[in-house]
Amino acid sequence: MTTKVLNIVDICEQGLDYLQGNGVGKNLEKAKQYFEEAASGGSPRALYHLGEMYYWGDIESNKKKAMTYYKRSAKEGYSDAQHALGFAYQYGGGVKTNLSKALKLYRLAAEQGHAQAQNRLGNAYRFGEGVTKDKDEAFKWYRHSAENGESHGQVNLGACYCDGNGVE
Repeated sequence: MTTKVLNIVDICEQGLDYLQGNGVGKNLEKAKQYFEEAASGGSPRALYHLGEMYYWGDIESNKKKAMTYYKRSAKEGYSDAQHALGFAYQYGGGVKTNLSKALKLYRLAAEQGHAQAQNRLGNAYRFGEGVTKDKDEAFKWYRHSAENGESHGQVNLGACYCDGNGVE
């Protein structure tokens, strides 16, 4: 009998299966165990999912612990974690609000094609939140977000067309 050795990607996928109940019964404790194993092997994706589980209270509500996982994952360049951490810095929850940090993290994620982060950057430029108002920059980020399938980006891009903001 041979035992299949799983790599950290496979281990993280197992965690996602248990988190979402894909082909197995939904089991948050098992999901956490798989994510912890993958995270100990260096998976930024697993770190992000552990952060999500703590942020949203799937295993226990602990926003500070969530931030620890998000920060480790974001430092590794994982765009979902950069976006989540940016959201926390913008709106609070486990960290002190800091719009400058939020925007830096959104930009890092947006430049990797993260559609929600692109939309949030569009909002920042449209409303002058932490940056100088710039309708052209807002339009650019909304367009990227919309092209990447983000419904809020699509709505905001439509609003730019209706208002003539950033549209020649």
